[in-house]
Amino acid sequence: MKNKEDYLKAQINISKISLNAWHSYSLTHSIDWIKELLDEMSENASTFTRKIFENNSFLKIDIEINKKLKPHEGEMLLVKGSIDAIYATECVKSLKPMLEPLQFSFKACFLNQNLEKDEQYAEIDEVFEEGDVYQVYFFSRNHADLKEMIHEQIYLHYNSYPAIDTEKNNALSNAKSEDPTDTY
Repeated sequence: MKNKEDYLKAQINISKISLNAWHSYSLTHSIDWIKELLDEMSENASTFTRKIFENNSFLKIDIEINKKLKPHEGEMLLVKGSIDAIYATECVKSLKPMLEPLQFSFKACFLNQNLEKDEQYAEIDEVFEEGDVYQVYFFSRNHADLKEMIHEQIYLHYNSYPAIDTEKNNALSNAKSEDPTDTY
C-alpha cells in the first residue's frame, strides 16, 4: 500500500492506476470538488447559518482504490472509503441554526459500462469481491466518476430532517439545575 496522498481528481482515469495495488488518499474540502459536495450538504441552511458555522463545517474522505483485471469483467476498480463530515443546516422544527454530523463507510466496484447490458449485471446493484460486498457503479471511456459515486453515498446517509434534540437539551438543563454545587 502506498502512502496516503491528499489529492484525487473527481473523475479517475483507470488506465493510470497500477494493477493489483491499493492506493490510499485522504481528501478534504480544500479540494474544489469536495468543497462543492460540502456546500451542497449545507444547502438547506440559510446564508446566515452557513456563515456562522463556516469554520466548523468540514468534509473528510479517506479512500482506497485498487484496480483488478478479471477474465469476464475486464478491468474493475474497487473503492473502499469512509466519510467524516459536519455540515451546517437548520432544525426542521425550530429553524434554528445547527451542525449535523455524518459518518459512514462505503465500498464500491466500478465495472466497464459495456457490462451494464450484460445479463449477469443488468439487474444487480452489488457484487462480491475479495470477501466483501461492493455496490456496483459503471465507468465509461476509462473514467470512473468518483464524485458522482461519493455524492450518491452521501445522500444515501444524509439526514433530510435534522432536528435539535430538545429532550437531550432539557435533560442537560435539568441536570445542571439539580447540581447542589451550582451557584446562581
